[in-house]
Amino acid sequence: SWTFGSSGADTVNQAVTTIFTATKNTTTSLDLSGALVNVTGETAATLTKVKWILFELLTAAQDSVNGNAFADSVVIGPGGTNPITTSPLGAAKTYTMEAGDKWLCEKHNSGGITVAGGSADTFDFVIAANNLDAVFRITVLGNS
Repeated sequence: SWTFGSSGADTVNQAVTTIFTATKNTTTSLDLSGALVNVTGETAATLTKVKWILFELLTAAQDSVNGNAFADSVVIGPGGTNPITTSPLGAAKTYTMEAGDKWLCEKHNSGGITVAGGSADTFDFVIAANNLDAVFRITVLGNS
């Protein structure tokens, strides 16, 4: 469980959920220090620590508004520019998701996954077969 607070183990003060599109035929970066909007509508949801992050690769059956007929795989890794290196992927590992998959990363320690604007704030998404864009719902609990 999580407690509302600005620092320490098991605390969060930001909840963000967003629809993110990984574009076919290119590498698309998710910037966690970018212009995120939290669940209360504040546009200044600047994350410094991620405690819980869920990546959902949406199909049309899961989300008829945002999902699509994407049926291939997407490789997620630390960004080529400003990579997040304190996630389980470290500096060089990748994780492959198939259509409909969910990937959850949770860190209860006080450090969490460090996010630093301009130096450690991106994950890269690469579509393996490149037939359609891939649509994700990204949900984050963290600290600002």
